[in-house]
Amino acid sequence: MNITTADINSIRNLTEKESLDLIKLATARKHNTGKRQRIQITTGLTQVDLFCYLAVKFGRPKGILSLLRKDDSDNLVHWHYTLSLNGDLVDILSFTYRIEVFLPEKYACTAEHFCALLSSEIGKHAEQISGMKSKLEEWLTFLNPHKHLKNSAKRLLLRAGELECTLDKTLKHPVTESELREFSAAFRRNADIADELSGLCLSIKMMAPVIAESFINLLIFILGKPEIKKDEKLMESFLRKKISDRLKALHKDCLHILGPVDLDNPSVRDFLAMMTRRNDLLHGNVRPMMKTDEHIYFLDKTPLFSEWRSIFERALKTKIQAHTLADAQSDISIAIRFTEHISTYLDPNVTREILAIAETTDLGFDIKRKILGRLFSNQLTDLIPRT
Repeated sequence: MNITTADINSIRNLTEKESLDLIKLATARKHNTGKRQRIQITTGLTQVDLFCYLAVKFGRPKGILSLLRKDDSDNLVHWHYTLSLNGDLVDILSFTYRIEVFLPEKYACTAEHFCALLSSEIGKHAEQISGMKSKLEEWLTFLNPHKHLKNSAKRLLLRAGELECTLDKTLKHPVTESELREFSAAFRRNADIADELSGLCLSIKMMAPVIAESFINLLIFILGKPEIKKDEKLMESFLRKKISDRLKALHKDCLHILGPVDLDNPSVRDFLAMMTRRNDLLHGNVRPMMKTDEHIYFLDKTPLFSEWRSIFERALKTKIQAHTLADAQSDISIAIRFTEHISTYLDPNVTREILAIAETTDLGFDIKRKILGRLFSNQLTDLIPRT
């Protein structure tokens, strides 16, 4: 028979005796619910709305899997209600990617029909549900810039390494027609590789300082003193300061920073020098003397070369040497050493959690309390039932 609104309204909490008996049976592995109908809900009804409706009617979930859950957000089943419908059990379980409802087999019901019935009931309890929802913590999720940049740079380095292995460092200048044909094909292939490799290494060199700077900004956002975090203009002003000024003020404007950052430390000096190089790249500054390629003399408009170069070297050497893989790897190493050095200024009581946040891909921001935290691990899991 089809489940009806009256059936929905007949669902009740288990009595204390029923709950205890169920736990005893489950513990003894003798729990048998008989044949039941399983419904999967992935649309039409949100988990928060259903939870608030159930919490308003039945209180906190007391299903066995709720009682067994770890006290964190990384559970396969986040909450579990076990209820009674005319003497038969109804189980409602919330996974990250779906809700599963187990009804007595005699009740025919699709996910769409079940959602429609519950949505109607939720509408009747809108005020109570709204009150329940107002008591919940509300978090916004966002991509952690620091971790995202590190992951992106890692992938770019891998690709750059693959290209470096296939790039010819030089090609013999052709002197015969057959050599010219071979040279032309090899030149075109290497030109494409050099273009991509140089672009990747340039991107990595642009990203490396931002990886380090994003770690500082993350510390400011997490550990900034309450008077700074509550004042958007003050926080914005702090973040807009030169990086050297942010480092100088870090221990003054943030909690759990144990002392002033030593700007003369080699890791810090290397980072600040890298920032200067990055700014030159970012703004397209023209500095011919910083990295020269070749000296050429001229008598009027007649070139007088100071060294012998092949067509390959004259066409591609400048591009290959402008942004090398070694330079890109060096800048990433500088960024990592800098963040490791800054971590030594953290209060040991918060170091582990701060570093865990920095390495988490997706972070959460509590709107009301204005705090940042890890909501889930980087590992996404789900349980796929047998069919």
